[in-house]
Amino acid sequence: MDYISLNYSGAVAIYELKTFARFARGEKIADENLSDAVERARRGLEDADLGGGLINQRVARKGAGRGGGYRARIAVRAGEFGVFLFGFAKNAPTGPDIRSLRERAKLSQAVFARRLNLSVGHVSKLERGAKRPTGPALVLLNIIRRKGIEAIL
Repeated sequence: MDYISLNYSGAVAIYELKTFARFARGEKIADENLSDAVERARRGLEDADLGGGLINQRVARKGAGRGGGYRARIAVRAGEFGVFLFGFAKNAPTGPDIRSLRERAKLSQAVFARRLNLSVGHVSKLERGAKRPTGPALVLLNIIRRKGIEAIL
């Protein structure tokens, strides 16, 4: 895997995978916000410890704070380094969320795909987490999550 050096947060080196760096650049996430996330982890303030040195951590969105920001998966070694592996908007549904929405609506992947104007293969990739929803599909999924499938029928 390719990674790039970001900076040093005190005595802790911070790195990003190139894919995460592209995500952070596109979302305009400041280096200070990433440093803050690693610093909180160094102090033991992880949002979720996944074991084996992997954590989920909230990263602040400019002007919105951590609550309205992003989630990042970080590999950490206490006091030594943090590697940002994966990031996504906090409000974006994950693969299991999408599958749960579809199953709650009692729809097959084919019917669900038709409702979202996507291919069955794309819905399958969304449910597995291989792809993230964007654009109109993301909007429709958020509507389904809030109001139910009936809202788009």
